[in-house]
Amino acid sequence: MSKKTIIIAVGVIVLLVIAISIGIFFAIKTTEQISEIPAQTSIETRLPEKSTVKPRLSIISDQQVSFYWTVGDTIISVSSLINGQKSATSTQSILEKQILYFNQNGQILKINDKEDEILSGRQIDGIQSIKSSKDGSQIIVKHGVADSYRYEIFNVATKIWQALDNITAVDFSPDGSQIAYLENIKNSQTSNLIVKNLSGKKKTATIMAINQKDFDLKWIAPDKIFLVSKPSAFYQNEIWAISVKNKTLVMLGRDTGLIVNWAKDGSYGLKFSANQKGEGALNLIDKEGAVKANLNFKTMPEKCAITVNKIYCAVSYERTTIKEPFLPDDYLKKAVYFSDFIYEVDINENNFKTIFNETEPVLDAFNVSLFDDKILFMNKYDNKLYSLTL
Repeated sequence: MSKKTIIIAVGVIVLLVIAISIGIFFAIKTTEQISEIPAQTSIETRLPEKSTVKPRLSIISDQQVSFYWTVGDTIISVSSLINGQKSATSTQSILEKQILYFNQNGQILKINDKEDEILSGRQIDGIQSIKSSKDGSQIIVKHGVADSYRYEIFNVATKIWQALDNITAVDFSPDGSQIAYLENIKNSQTSNLIVKNLSGKKKTATIMAINQKDFDLKWIAPDKIFLVSKPSAFYQNEIWAISVKNKTLVMLGRDTGLIVNWAKDGSYGLKFSANQKGEGALNLIDKEGAVKANLNFKTMPEKCAITVNKIYCAVSYERTTIKEPFLPDDYLKKAVYFSDFIYEVDINENNFKTIFNETEPVLDAFNVSLFDDKILFMNKYDNKLYSLTL
C-alpha cells in the first residue's frame, strides 16, 4: 500500500469518527430538550404580533373572551346524597358538543365555523368567575363588585337565568342535579352550608353551620365537599373536607399559597403551594389530599388540564419581570405575564414530552381544558380562545 493510500484511509477514518461524534452530540441534545423543560428567564413586556399560526394551533373565538366552558361531555349518572339518603338519580342526555364563552360585554356566545352565535344577549357586568356542571349544561356565574357579589345559574338548554340570593359561595354536585352553597346568617360571620335539589320538589337540607370568611366550595364527590380559603403566600391557606352524609368537617391540608385544580372526576388534583418568599412547588394529589407525585417544574394549576393518565401544562420559558414573581399573589393580580410552551406529562410512565414550543404567537395560557382531541385555553396577551390539536 502506498503512502498516499494510507493517508487517504486515515483521513476517511477521522471523518467517520467526527461524523459519529456529531451524531451522538445531536442525539444527546435532542434527548435533553425532550426530557428537560427550559429554564425560566426574564423579558420585556410585549404583545403577540399578528402572524401565520401553525395549523395545529388556531384562534377559535371571533371575539375577546372573559370565560369559556364546554358542553356535551359524557356524564356518568351519580346518586347524590341528601340527609344521608340517596336522592333520585339524575339521568341526563348528552347535549350537542359545543364550546361557549362570555365576551367582554358579558354576553354568551356559541363558537361556530362561520360566525359565533349569541346564545344569551343579556350583558352582565363585572363577571368574576364561572363554574360549569360536569356536562356543561348549566353554569354558575359570580358577578358584581366586592362585598355585593351576585350568583346566578344559567341553563344552556332552556336559556333561563335563576338568581341565587344571600349566598357567598356555591358549586354543583358531581352529577349536576344539586348545588351546595354557603348562606349568610344575618349579623354574623357564620354561614349555613346548604344542599339544594335543582329539579323536582327542590328539597333543601342544612348540612352544618360554619364560621368562615372568603372561603369557596368545591363539590368533588357525592359525599365530599371541599371548603377552600382564598390563596396567598402571605398567610396559611386551608382546605377542609365536609361529609354530606355524616355532617363532619375534617382538615385536609394547610399551606401558604395553596391552590388546587381538580380533574373533572375529582380523582386527582394539582396542588400548588408556596413559601413566604413566594417560591412555589407543584404536586399531584388524590382526593384525600395525599401526595402521589412531585412535579419538577413550576406553573400554576389553572395552566394545566388533568386526565386519568396524563396532565397537559403550559410552562413558562420567559416572563415579563426581572425579579422572580411572588407566587401566587403576583400571578393572581396579573403583575406578571409569562411566555409558555405546552407539555404532556405521562403520570404512569413518569415522563413528559413537548406538545408545542413555538415562540410565535406568544402564549400566556390559562383556563386549560381538553375537548375531544384538542387542548383549549385562553391567552392572557390577547384574551382570545385557542385550540391546539393533539
